[in-house]
Amino acid sequence: MGKKKITTMRIDENLLKKAHDLGLNVSKICENALKDMVERIESPKVQSKHEDCPENPQNSELMGSGRFELPSQAPEA
Repeated sequence: MGKKKITTMRIDENLLKKAHDLGLNVSKICENALKDMVERIESPKVQSKHEDCPENPQNSELMGSGRFELPSQAPEA
């Protein structure tokens, strides 16, 4: 994309703690989710509400884009 910029977000503190405890890269996850949403909005492809439903097993675009970062190793117990 381009140069990175520092920003501030408000996130529920318990959720943020759980994410950090799991070793998740919150910044990268937020960036990827925002990028996905911008791409979906800007996409010329029109989808009906049924196709847009995340519970639709045929919707592989939403179900497993693989763009969210998982921890590189399991957190210590």
